[in-house]
Amino acid sequence: MSLQNSPKKPQPISPPVGSVRRPGEGVFACLLLIFSLFVVHQAYNISGFTSISSPGALPLLAAAFLLVSSIFISITAFKLAAAPSKAAAPGEEAAPREEVASARGFFPEMAPPLLLVFGVVTLGYISIIDVFGFVLSSASFLFLSTLYLHRKGVIVSLLISVNTLAVIYIVFRVVFKVILPEGSLFE
Repeated sequence: MSLQNSPKKPQPISPPVGSVRRPGEGVFACLLLIFSLFVVHQAYNISGFTSISSPGALPLLAAAFLLVSSIFISITAFKLAAAPSKAAAPGEEAAPREEVASARGFFPEMAPPLLLVFGVVTLGYISIIDVFGFVLSSASFLFLSTLYLHRKGVIVSLLISVNTLAVIYIVFRVVFKVILPEGSLFE
């Protein structure tokens, strides 16, 4: 009995990683390019570009790097072929192109639940910092973020967030004398 005589199952041919455009990647590249142009415009509005030492020089330089990077990202994204939404099994046809652009292909790939939950936590932090102040808002944000992302338990998350907040407070409030928001609740 030789293994050479047994028929091999044909394996589906999938393109190498990074050689296909994922769902939403082209749209994201276009949005990044538009945002980069907006940032260049805003950086120029700071004070124009009168000299290399003007207040707008560094923001304009950073915006130029962002613009050049987004141009390269866009070119790279549109050179890639669009990926099918699923690999076709032997004897099956590949998924239709409409499915690739649908929400079923976009959200798991470009907006996983981890990203969405962390985005909601971040928006919550931004919305409560004026009311509760920097220390309480940041403590809550760090605790919830560490608890969700690190997943090592309440005690570990509490220790990490308190120690991190203590270092941030000492560096910015004590060393650099930055006035941190106190919040309208405590005024």
